[in-house]
Amino acid sequence: MMYRNAKYFLLLLIATISTQAQAQRDQFPDVLDLRNTVLKTRAIEPSVFSDLGAWHAYALPADKTDYGGFTGPLLMDMDGKWLGNSFSRLLLLENHRQLNLSEARANLHYYPGMLEQILETENLKISMQLIFVSNREAMINTAITNLSDQQRSITPVYEGMAFGKSIELGGEGNTVEVRFTKAHQVFRLRLPETWQFNIIRRDSSYTAIAQPLTIEKGSTISWSRVEAFYPSADHIPESGITDFESAFEKNK
Repeated sequence: MMYRNAKYFLLLLIATISTQAQAQRDQFPDVLDLRNTVLKTRAIEPSVFSDLGAWHAYALPADKTDYGGFTGPLLMDMDGKWLGNSFSRLLLLENHRQLNLSEARANLHYYPGMLEQILETENLKISMQLIFVSNREAMINTAITNLSDQQRSITPVYEGMAFGKSIELGGEGNTVEVRFTKAHQVFRLRLPETWQFNIIRRDSSYTAIAQPLTIEKGSTISWSRVEAFYPSADHIPESGITDFESAFEKNK
């Protein structure tokens, strides 16, 4: 049974098509439909995206209320389990008001080697790109462009909730870490190290509130976060990641 589950897993994973296809990835959008809303931790039938031999995977949100995040991650062992429907969803605040991303004009696509989500709402363009940068780490770059004719002050907030009761949620600094009481595994979310966050960690959920960002008219501000899954907590290698642009070039 365990072997069949593992084999089924491999059939669901989407491999990178080829080096040439990656160099022209915009010509191969949505080869498979990766939109999904996760309601149960073991509901792993839909197709997912992973790369570079990583042990976790993602999908695109199927529901507008989940815009701002990618579905997952799906954590892969012999059976597989979803950590959550969207463990790191971006919210945006302006003048103490939350912008409604569910009403945004949305373009969501899977390309070879990348998931992309572009939202336009209230004179803001929010672009998110997810790529794998190692066999343990995915990097998500977010860029916000001010399309208005005036300066804006935007506060990014990340929030997420993990499924299941057999977890311990912790972390230090700008890190949110999930450990599993019945498995020697670790999932780690690393927010930008140079930013100041107020992170509220609860039993199975968190909220991370950044300092407000000033975005001049016509300007773009971008940042990256890293999400890593380690199947063995005894072996957590050093991250070799430098920046998203370098990783993106290598990913082509």
